[in-house]
Amino acid sequence: MPSATAESAYDPRARSCAWCYAVLLTTTTGGVGSGVSCAACPRSFCSGPCRDMDWSTHSFWCGKAGEKGVDFEICHISGKGLGMIAKRSFERGEKILAERPVLTTTNVVATCNDQTNTTAAANESIRVAAMSLTPLQGSLDDKVHANGVCLESQDPEQPTPPPPPQTTTTSNSDDKENSEQDDDDDDDNMAAGLFLTFSRVNHDCLGNADHYFDHQHGVELLVANHRIEAQTEITFPYTRSGKQRQICLEWRGFTCHCKACQIPFWNDQVNAMCTLDSRITQLGGCSCDQKRAKAVQSAKTLLVIYDRVQASCRDYARVHYDLFQILVLQNDTMPEARRHMLLAHDYALSFCGYDQHETVLKYRGYVDHPERHGNYRAID
Repeated sequence: MPSATAESAYDPRARSCAWCYAVLLTTTTGGVGSGVSCAACPRSFCSGPCRDMDWSTHSFWCGKAGEKGVDFEICHISGKGLGMIAKRSFERGEKILAERPVLTTTNVVATCNDQTNTTAAANESIRVAAMSLTPLQGSLDDKVHANGVCLESQDPEQPTPPPPPQTTTTSNSDDKENSEQDDDDDDDNMAAGLFLTFSRVNHDCLGNADHYFDHQHGVELLVANHRIEAQTEITFPYTRSGKQRQICLEWRGFTCHCKACQIPFWNDQVNAMCTLDSRITQLGGCSCDQKRAKAVQSAKTLLVIYDRVQASCRDYARVHYDLFQILVLQNDTMPEARRHMLLAHDYALSFCGYDQHETVLKYRGYVDHPERHGNYRAID
């Protein structure tokens, strides 16, 4: 385990223990020792006990996700400060990072304390690493507020189902599973986790990666939206839907200089995605055939924009599922509904990464048995 003197400073760019974040010994950094590695992957630890404690959250994703210092690195990004750079190429759907939260605002997952078999030295090492986050002069609460990630989105690909056909609008109020699509203020009422390496990933209004919290294994996954070449910065949008994104970014204390904020064409694409998404939600469950047809056309237009901006597999899964929920209302459109449900399943599988994920299982169920969906032939 790390010693108290070794923990006097934390450099997020340095090689560190995957459990306690103690900086490991190198010829340039000093540290707590050369460390040990996972028996099956390059993941590094300062000691055997840290490796053992990490196994419960690492075991499933061992060898299936990238590792710091091997597949990606944290380094200085011109004009931004620290950020994440790919050390190798990543393919679409590849898991760049799998990381447990070191602290949560609720007991959704175990926090780091002595009662979870974490020693006092490891806790101190984690605390020092956490205090290196921005705002640099802030308290730990300030750092959680600025860097915390919502943990409530257990089912990130699943949109809000359309209501019964007699209803004229849709609402997100009954289904918060896709929480990042709701107004950002809602996050204040949800459980949040602090991820010390993931927190170094910078914002881009389009981004080349997406993320979700895997409740079944207790880790945050960072997923490539498309092929990412080596030496490319890895980014994701802090505001998923684009709603009031400039206001949100100002609240976070920085000005974005991505292509969507600099080039009108790409800004229009982000705004169009938001408009189309809202239209699908409003019209998809209407009893009026013309309004539903407009929702279907909006969804198909949205997919074209997704191709253009190289969106996340999560986004594709959600829109194909929206189309299924609308088209499954009538027998005449059942073949097309089945096609979109299969696509939703395949995109969700690519994003989530395994067959037994709750969303993938649910989508597989609708692929095999569309009649089990509440909208099945609800109009005819």
